[in-house]
Amino acid sequence: MQKAWIGALALVAALIIQGPAVAAEIVSLDSPGLVGIRSAGFTLDREATIGIEAVGRESDGDGFSWGGNDDGNWFSFGDNDGDDLTAYAWILDADTRSVVWDMDVRDTDRGELGDLVEFSGSVDLPAGRYELYLTSNHAGLLNAKDGDWSRRSMRRRIEEIEEDVTHLSVSLTSDVRATTFTPDGVREASVVAITAVGDSE
Repeated sequence: MQKAWIGALALVAALIIQGPAVAAEIVSLDSPGLVGIRSAGFTLDREATIGIEAVGRESDGDGFSWGGNDDGNWFSFGDNDGDDLTAYAWILDADTRSVVWDMDVRDTDRGELGDLVEFSGSVDLPAGRYELYLTSNHAGLLNAKDGDWSRRSMRRRIEEIEEDVTHLSVSLTSDVRATTFTPDGVREASVVAITAVGDSE
């Protein structure tokens, strides 16, 4: 009986010393800039709950936004309906290519972040391989200073104005083993050319 009590006390002492589980970051993605995409992958050796922290950017709702600073004015336009994110994240099952989590403006908090939105939550995933993506698409950026409407010039000026803080990180609080990998499908500095747009008729 005394040995059982000593064993129980040792277990309680070990739990107190260890304390609560601390989230360990598996992988994170930094901002892809004004227009771009970043990706990373991770593998879980068994079922786990992962923590997700993400910051995205919300569209302005009417498809048009206007801003400016001392160097000039700028605007952007697109087909935004107010529920869109111009910078957002998602996670795919690497084998089935199905989406297991995606950032939705309805599940985010805006607070005092301006057009930045935050997601903080978790998702249960079975053992397997997963790919994370973080993308930004500020379409149609134009610069109105001194008649200069260059997208490249506009992008450079906006990058000088503010540092984009969009990001995505995934963490574990359990003892599940996770390894990382680079997805095959996306390469940094990829170039896509659209040669024709129109009806097939």
